[in-house]
Amino acid sequence: MTITLENDIDTKDFVNEVKQKLDSLSFPDDVFDPSVSELSTDNEVLFEMMIYGSQEFFTMNQMRSLAMDMKDNLKGQ
Repeated sequence: MTITLENDIDTKDFVNEVKQKLDSLSFPDDVFDPSVSELSTDNEVLFEMMIYGSQEFFTMNQMRSLAMDMKDNLKGQ
């Protein structure tokens, strides 16, 4: 998932808020903790989150559903 911010957003505050919200979520034991990273250019700042797990334990639809839940939680829905 990639999040694009407006130029007037404080990126450090945003990253901290995203990390706090992710820390408040519970994931199944076999899911690795989500990763949040900042990718910056002169004109844009991008954030990328990746989730992954073993296909032995999770179907692609389960992982997609988990990612969508995370996205909704980040939006405050």
